[in-house]
Amino acid sequence: MKRLAPRPACPYHRLTVRRFSLLVCLGAVAAVLLGACDAQFTPFAARVDGAAVSQSALDAALDSVADDPGYRCLVETASGGPTHVTGVAPGTYNAEFAAGALSLLIEAAAIREVVGRLDIAEGEVATQLATTQLAADLTPATGSACAVTGAEVLADLSGRYRTALVQLQADEDALAAHAVGVTLTDSGVASYERQHRSSTTLDCTWAIEVASEAKAAQLAIAIDGGVSFATVARKNSLDARSADAGGYLGCVLPADLKGSLGKFVAQLPVGVLSRPVPFTKYWLLFKVTRRPAAPLAQAAAAVVDAGMAKAEKQFAAIVVAAHVSVDPAYGSWVRVGGNWEVRSPSGPPIDLVPNPSAVIADSNLGR
Repeated sequence: MKRLAPRPACPYHRLTVRRFSLLVCLGAVAAVLLGACDAQFTPFAARVDGAAVSQSALDAALDSVADDPGYRCLVETASGGPTHVTGVAPGTYNAEFAAGALSLLIEAAAIREVVGRLDIAEGEVATQLATTQLAADLTPATGSACAVTGAEVLADLSGRYRTALVQLQADEDALAAHAVGVTLTDSGVASYERQHRSSTTLDCTWAIEVASEAKAAQLAIAIDGGVSFATVARKNSLDARSADAGGYLGCVLPADLKGSLGKFVAQLPVGVLSRPVPFTKYWLLFKVTRRPAAPLAQAAAAVVDAGMAKAEKQFAAIVVAAHVSVDPAYGSWVRVGGNWEVRSPSGPPIDLVPNPSAVIADSNLGR
């Protein structure tokens, strides 16, 4: 995943939460089943730089997602069906799903070790930011079959796994802040806010999206003539979500808007209607009604934005440098397209398959 500002409500918002795609975007169904009778496991699921990722931690992750209807819907929708979570026998999980979960736990352990070694402080503001980022990240896309909010998905995860996800996001945020010399504590963020007013001041922004410059100019004349911005937005804006609110996008940081839009809006005088602004194939009209200072939590998001590009390269380097060993029952630690991940076993060891018919049934899954 990508903040404590409102979840982006229109296509020109930028979302910087890193996606937990290891669990949401899974590959094809694997033949190996986990948790079957007579499976031989080591005392740990993996080791990362000498520290164990326990079997119980992996079990908690798998059980938590499987028992969370909203999260399970996200996984199944992204990967094609329920067989991408469960195995063919009761009490088993798909091996590809388990490998993805273990990969995420390994990444979390590697990053946690670096945060501890660097002695990077994390305050309550870091936990608040991470929680809100995850809720935004887990919110289904518009039109999704999953009728649930990201906050509900996160709340329904078991405490242990939810804590692990929040800690991973907080650690990544802390490393991003560290990249620009800031700690995600109240005092660290407040100091940054005093020194970076332009990036930590909120723009309470309204927008109208139309298909042509001529249409935007026509609507601008109507607004200048006394028709309210909200009325024009409700009747004409092509972005249905913001149009329903009269074009109101919320009070956002400059970094919350894509490309150069944030800089443009930040320079727009309060109460002045903008000129038509091109955006991809559309044209936009903006208006800013006030500019309050960002609350500490949103200022923390600005800190993370400032350092995230550099930190994302660091995340990959941390995982590459980690010394990882994986219980063979779950697969092996391999490099795939520049990234390291657990690849599930290629064939079904006999002691992991509950019965011969399960292999046949598994070959028909997803058809």
